Amino acid sequence: MYDDVLKKLVEGLKKTKGSLFPTSFAFYMIFALVPSLTIMQFFLSLFTIPADFLQNYLRVIFPNNIATSLIDFLSNSNSWENIISLLFNLFVSVIIISNGFNSFINVSNNLYHKKNNFIKKRLKSLLITIGFIVLLFLFFTLSAVMAYFIGETNVKAFGSVMQIFLEFIMLFILTLLLYSVASDKVLRIKDVWQGALFSAVGITISLSLFGLYSKYLSNFNNSYGPLTWLLILLLLFQLIGLCVYCGLLLNTIIKANRDRIKEALKNQEKNTLSIYELVNKK
Repeated sequence: MYDDVLKKLVEGLKKTKGSLFPTSFAFYMIFALVPSLTIMQFFLSLFTIPADFLQNYLRVIFPNNIATSLIDFLSNSNSWENIISLLFNLFVSVIIISNGFNSFINVSNNLYHKKNNFIKKRLKSLLITIGFIVLLFLFFTLSAVMAYFIGETNVKAFGSVMQIFLEFIMLFILTLLLYSVASDKVLRIKDVWQGALFSAVGITISLSLFGLYSKYLSNFNNSYGPLTWLLILLLLFQLIGLCVYCGLLLNTIIKANRDRIKEALKNQEKNTLSIYELVNKK
């Protein structure tokens, strides 16, 4: 069974339509990154949450040179003092991120053999984007509360473990909700949790390994110069997009296998019932 799932997963990755998703995901996320961070910092400041929390996560997620560039931009940015700039950033972020989710809805509907409706897709992608931003804000708020608790109790080792656990749970919830609502096919949690778990684990490991690689092993600066940060972001987001797509593929494969087994059992039950009725008639 596991060999069959792995074989179908590899076959799915070879298909052109699906294999393009990680690239399109990376493209949209890079364009949305800076305005999204600006908006996030604004909302955190409304609740008097220090900018350090967002900056610390940038240092954890991204390599040093990228994190430093983004933090410098946020430190020097006063866009939240101008309501017009703020609204513009919010509009740009929502539109660009929703395009990324729109491409994911396309792929999801194709895998589940559902027709794509343009208006329905656009509305759904906007709603998913808003939900995504709200969940990110809740994540940083919870992190701030937990960091305060850790600072008060001086349990740093416990805090580090809880921080990793919280990040993993956040990724799992995000992918679980995304897989549940992206396709027009009605799906329950039992139909998507395996893929969400796979994606959350894959993204967590990928971020850690990529951070170590870019910090200690890579030699991007010598090869690409000023374009280094763009290349690293492209590779990083493409890796995340690949994990998300693999999780979706895994869900569709497991769902198809489960439906096939259910149909076989149903037919077997029907045949057994027919034989029983035939014997009784005789």
